[in-house]
Amino acid sequence: SHLELTSNLYFKAGDEARKAAEEKALRAAEEKKAFKMAQRQADADEQEKIRKRNEELEAALREQQARAEAEKQALLQKASEHQSALKREEEARLKLEAELARLAVGGPSGSASAGLTSFGASNFKRFYEQREPVAYFDELMLAIRSVVLSYCEFSGLDAKVGLDFFAVLQKEAFEAPDALSDLLGKIAYAAQR
Repeated sequence: SHLELTSNLYFKAGDEARKAAEEKALRAAEEKKAFKMAQRQADADEQEKIRKRNEELEAALREQQARAEAEKQALLQKASEHQSALKREEEARLKLEAELARLAVGGPSGSASAGLTSFGASNFKRFYEQREPVAYFDELMLAIRSVVLSYCEFSGLDAKVGLDFFAVLQKEAFEAPDALSDLLGKIAYAAQR
């Protein structure tokens, strides 16, 4: 009976150890399953965060593109308005030049070509005949410089361009003084050519 008791205790201890091992294995499996579920949930949460962030970035990009397109359209509109204004200014400048040309040759209003047919009918000849001839070199240079600077102002050119041009003319005049004195007597002839 002692043997039987020992044998029962041995089997009972084995059953308890087996049960404990089975319970431990079951708990380990449940913990593993719970860990996997938690990991899947964490992954799903992370994916959701990424998706939401991507949506926010895409919305911000669309908004930025819309603003850029609106700015582009506004700039195109301004450029178009500026181009139209430049065209109007160019047309006004051409009309003014035509009117100045008409006045210079004494033609009737609206027909500049009619006044170009004769030097005798020009304003230049009338004004030239009313004035005393240029007697001194500095008078001629002053008049030329005045005409050049007036032209620069009229044409919207920098005065420095005109002064540079005048400096070249003046240099040429000093290099050929005989030609200049000859030219002083031929202004009327030069104007007719």
